[in-house]
Amino acid sequence: MGLIHPADRCLLESINNHLTDFQKELLARGRTSKHVRLTLSRIKAVMEKLGARRLADLQPGPLRDAILALPVSVETRNHHLTACKAFTRWLWRQGKLASDPLIGLGRWNAEPDRRVVWRALTTEELKRLITTTEQSPPNLSGAKWTGSGSPLCTGSLLRASSFGTC
Repeated sequence: MGLIHPADRCLLESINNHLTDFQKELLARGRTSKHVRLTLSRIKAVMEKLGARRLADLQPGPLRDAILALPVSVETRNHHLTACKAFTRWLWRQGKLASDPLIGLGRWNAEPDRRVVWRALTTEELKRLITTTEQSPPNLSGAKWTGSGSPLCTGSLLRASSFGTC
């Protein structure tokens, strides 16, 4: 007579029911609605490609293959994997899985597939940007593009790390 893990009863349950609970958990932990929406859409895309309906369908090899079949960049595949791993880790911590089936899956090297390389602006580029924006009309909200609190200085127009302090 073998022992049955209490989580085994969950293996036949719908993944969608658990995704609803996972969504509630993420929101309760203070994640933004944008983050939650993106995380769930990534998990659902992988589950759809995998054809997974129940927790028992979450197997590392087929899940990896489903992510590789998505028509996205390597970095985006890594985001999908991270979302799925967060979900299975949560399922394990909640006692809904006896173990985390994705614990051994690692990220892919995105460096050779890098499509956008961020770099700091040169001094000349920054001067030209500031001069051009100072001469531009106000934005749609009526705010100027430069000066204290402007989109340029707050980093909402560009990555703040791309230039020094304003």
